[in-house]
Amino acid sequence: VKGKDRLRFWCWEIVSLSGDGVFWFLLLPTVAYMRGEVKTVQELLSSSVSVCLAADLATIVILKMLVQRKRPPHHKTDSRFVGPDKHSFPSGHATRTWALVKILHPHYNILYLSGWACLVGLSRISLGRHYVSDVVAGGLIGWFGIAAAASSIHHQLFAS
Repeated sequence: VKGKDRLRFWCWEIVSLSGDGVFWFLLLPTVAYMRGEVKTVQELLSSSVSVCLAADLATIVILKMLVQRKRPPHHKTDSRFVGPDKHSFPSGHATRTWALVKILHPHYNILYLSGWACLVGLSRISLGRHYVSDVVAGGLIGWFGIAAAASSIHHQLFAS
């Protein structure tokens, strides 16, 4: 990859990283603590975003293992794509970002959140890691399935 193509690649890679599960599992405790929103590990684990991320992880692992769709032929596999992540359907980045949009939109601007989720989905397609259908299905699963399940689980486990 050279010149402008290299710059384009790294721009999409950074956008893609913003929807990565590892990024969110590392980012969430840091931001929540810095904002003073949580003071204990129990408060962090009982947050709706934590429940959403856990539900997302379980859902994508199960679906990827059931469907086992190969990634697009122009995808370059590296050490990040092991286990269930070697499969394409659904896009975990899309499930995660759209579930987070649904969970976070009462507190943040939905247009910004939706724009971010769309860019993450486009990055996954542009980087050759997913088919369009992986991203669209992932977004629908995240918005209608994971976010609803996470809200229900959060309410049943942690509502006072």
